[in-house]
Amino acid sequence: MSETLERIIDAAGQQAAQLLCRAHGGHRLYLSDRPGSALVDCVGLDAAGAIVKEFGNCEMDIPMGHWSGPSARRRAVRRALQNGATTTDAARLAGVCDRTGWRVRAALKTGGPDTLPLFGDDSAD
Repeated sequence: MSETLERIIDAAGQQAAQLLCRAHGGHRLYLSDRPGSALVDCVGLDAAGAIVKEFGNCEMDIPMGHWSGPSARRRAVRRALQNGATTTDAARLAGVCDRTGWRVRAALKTGGPDTLPLFGDDSAD
């Protein structure tokens, strides 16, 4: 885990860090605790205030964490499929192409690598 992500978790909590990484991971975001800012809209006023208190008002590269990126999207497809979604609906929900949805579906049937969580049980996501 990156030092930046650890500082976000320490300042605003795990849930705010997850929301921030999922929404803005891998992108640069201006940190502001003003109502209507991207940060406040993402994590709420209290968490945004705690993050700004920790880092100041500045542009920051938001870490990906393990809640965003390709692995997280494949896990989202897997969860949707296991909950009865069609392959196309699961792919759209997770923001991936249909082919990725079909690969995840095939892995579920064969017990491939997309059937196991990469970072422990992610049912709380």
